[in-house]
Amino acid sequence: MINDFGFVILEIAPVEPHDSGVYRCVARNFKGTAQSEGKINVQRGGVVSYAWQLPEKAQQDKIVELEDYLHRDKEPPPAAEKQFGPPTIVEPLKDLGEISENSIVHFQCQIEPIDDPNLKVQWFHNGKVLPFSSRIRTQNDFGFVVLDIKQTIPEDSGNYLCRVINKSGQAETVGQLMCK
Repeated sequence: MINDFGFVILEIAPVEPHDSGVYRCVARNFKGTAQSEGKINVQRGGVVSYAWQLPEKAQQDKIVELEDYLHRDKEPPPAAEKQFGPPTIVEPLKDLGEISENSIVHFQCQIEPIDDPNLKVQWFHNGKVLPFSSRIRTQNDFGFVVLDIKQTIPEDSGNYLCRVINKSGQAETVGQLMCK
C-alpha cells in the first residue's frame, strides 16, 4: 500500500482469483471520516473486472487523477544553487584592551554573505582552535558573529581570530584582549 501526498494506492501483484472481493479505503482525522470502496472480481487468465461504486463521470475523473499521480515527476528538478562570492568582513573585530579578571568580554564582527548555507565560522585564540566551555559562547546570526567570554582569567589574554569560510574563499579578522 502506498500513502503519499493525499493519494492511497493498494497494489496487489500478482493478482489471483482469491483476491476477488470488496476493498474499502477509510480515511479518518479529527474532522471526520471518508471512505471509498470498490469490488474486484479476478477471473482466470489474469483478466480483472472492476465494479465501481462511483458514477461513470467520477470514475473517469479518478482514473485520470490516478494516472497523473503515477506519471508525475518523482523528484522536483534540482534548483540552481545560488552562487556566493568569497566572504567579506564588513566590520572587523575591535581590540578590547586591558580588562579585569572575572569580567565579561564581548567580541563582535559583521560578515557577508549572510544567507550562504555553506558558510562556516571558526574562532582561534593565540593561533589555536578556541576550545568551547561553559564560559565561552559563540553566535552567528544574520551576519553578526559574536564571541562572549564570561569570568575572564589571565589565560584569556591574547589574539582572537575569527575566520569565515565558504566555497569561494575565506576572510579573517583579529581582536586583542589583555586580562589582568
